[in-house]
Amino acid sequence: SVISPCDVYGTAQALHEALNMPEEERKERAKKLVDTIEREDIERWLCWQLEAVAAFKL
Repeated sequence: SVISPCDVYGTAQALHEALNMPEEERKERAKKLVDTIEREDIERWLCWQLEAVAAFKL
């Protein structure tokens, strides 16, 4: 989940959970992040933006 940087308690809690996360879960989450980055790179994002602009009707 996303935590506001202004939420000191939430940030501390998330850091605590991350630092105490089992190794297997850390590896699984890291793999998901890498997969997302590889699948949704900047070129794909730019194409989505250009397609949205092209589809926009005035």
